[in-house]
Amino acid sequence: MKIKSLKVKGKLYFYMFSIIFFSNCYLIPCNLDSGLDELNIEQEDNFFIGEYIVEKSINNSFKTNDIIIKLKKDGFIEMNNMPIEIFNFMKTGEKVSLKGTWRQNFIKDRQVDRYYLPTDLEFVKKRDTKASIMTMKIYTKNNKPVLFLEFGDPDNCTAIRFIKK
Repeated sequence: MKIKSLKVKGKLYFYMFSIIFFSNCYLIPCNLDSGLDELNIEQEDNFFIGEYIVEKSINNSFKTNDIIIKLKKDGFIEMNNMPIEIFNFMKTGEKVSLKGTWRQNFIKDRQVDRYYLPTDLEFVKKRDTKASIMTMKIYTKNNKPVLFLEFGDPDNCTAIRFIKK
């Protein structure tokens, strides 16, 4: 009788643990890059240079109509009116501007070629949050480059996609 009771309790604990564990994990892929094409041909810098606006804001409540990223010919980048949550998940509601450098990075792999845009950023106004190296994936949509920026907890599937004007 005791053994049967222990088995029932064990199963109950197992089911409770499983429910708690799996409810805290995002098991379904986010598909944040849906509608985008892989950029698998190496490009000249001129392909990327220009002004980018928000193409899609995913699973966040940002006001995105004034967020702009500028990639300049001399390797400099400006990010204006960016939500601080992208860089520091402990702060909210503030808009920040950053400056730094960018370069393209095309990685040839046996399985998939992938484009990245590594940046080295600093806040325009000094603050307690330090920006540093950030890497964005690059895709295309309608033959225009799209900068793909994931941030925060991966289980929350939060991202912003910027498309070249």
